[in-house]
Amino acid sequence: MTPPSGWTMTSEMIDDTAKIVTLAPSANVHASMLMTVTLSPKPQPMMREKDKAGAVAASQDFVPTSVEKRAVPRELSVANSGTGFGYCCILAEASRVGKPVEFGQYLMVAMGRIQLRDDVSVAVGMTSDDEQEADFKAMMKSVETAAVTPAR
Repeated sequence: MTPPSGWTMTSEMIDDTAKIVTLAPSANVHASMLMTVTLSPKPQPMMREKDKAGAVAASQDFVPTSVEKRAVPRELSVANSGTGFGYCCILAEASRVGKPVEFGQYLMVAMGRIQLRDDVSVAVGMTSDDEQEADFKAMMKSVETAAVTPAR
């Protein structure tokens, strides 16, 4: 995965099967991204409907206070993974609409699920102030570069 220009990427193993990956922007960027990469000891066939449902489920905490009032999955491009695919739901926080940017308070959240292989899945969460903002687009582009590489 390639982080957006000027962002740093750190990772920490949770246990033998999961890693948290954090992408942190430069100080002047009001956005954030967190991913949990999970390696399944029992690979499961990749199923688009399962990941679509996973993106919707991950978004449910944000639905009641959103403008949209329902989570609608959008397909993510993960071309670098070869056979992978993913979905995310993007929701705007109704209480933030029309208000000035306030550090740490985001207008929108994107929650998603990506399947890179039958044994590697990724849960992703992103926050930003505008879906059309360059920083959000850079995060989405970063997600598109997700791939599994052999250990070195």
